[in-house]
Formats: sequence, structure tokens, C-alpha cells
Amino acid sequence: MQPISPNILPMAMVDLDLDATVVVQLIIILTLVFVLRGWVFLPLLEATSKRRARTDEARHEAKVLAAKADQLSQRLEADLNAARLRAAQAKAELRSEGMRAREAVAAAARKSMLQKLEEARANITRSTEQARGAMAPHVEDLSRLLATKLLGRNP
Repeated sequence: MQPISPNILPMAMVDLDLDATVVVQLIIILTLVFVLRGWVFLPLLEATSKRRARTDEARHEAKVLAAKADQLSQRLEADLNAARLRAAQAKAELRSEGMRAREAVAAAARKSMLQKLEEARANITRSTEQARGAMAPHVEDLSRLLATKLLGRNP
């Protein structure tokens, strides 16, 4: 351990006298405290409390607005879900109508095609009968001619 520095030693040995100046200084300090209390401290405390009150009010209002925004957001989401559901139902209904219309058009086309097929078969049958009728008188002559050519003899 080192001894106390010689520079600090005189300060350690300060001799305080309690006399009238201490009382005057105490009166000045108390006067300043009362004067500054009215002009500085109380207005500062009042301004701080007003600011705190405004801040608390703003926070409360922010919470109310946030709750209202959440409520509106939920309502909007519910409305969107309902609209999506209605759109899906309308889409399904339109698809169903389209399928029915497609089936009706296909059935009409099938019926028309079958009718034309029957007409074509009837025409073929008629043409075949006409050709047979036209060939009937010539069948015997043609069969003799064919037999003569193939067999090489005359009947």
C-alpha cells in the first residue's frame, strides 16, 4: 500500500466552520426549490402527465381501431368466402347446363345421322333391287356366255 499522496493530504484536512453563511446558503437553496418548483418542476410534471395521458389515449384508440380493423377483415374474408362459394355453384350450374346442351346437340346429331343412314340404306336396297330387276332378263344369257367361255362348249 502506498501512502497518501502529498497533494491530496491538504484536501483531507479541510476545516468547515458552521456559521451564518451556512444558514444563508440553506435559505437560498430552499427559496430556489420553492420558486423553481412553481416555475419549472410543477409545469414539467404537468406536461409529462398530459403527454402520458395523450399517449395512453392514443394507444387505447389504436387498440380500438385495430380491433375494428380485425373485425372488418374477418367480415371481408367471410364475404369473399361466400362469393367464392356462389361462384363455384354458378360455375357448376353452368357446367351442368353446358353438358346437357352438349348431350342434346349430340343426340340431335345422332338422330339426324341415323335417319340419313336409314335413308342411304333404303336407297342402296332400292338401287340393288332395281339393278337386279334390270339384270334378271339378261341373267340366263350371261350365264350361257360365261359357261361357254369358261368351259369351252356350247350348251
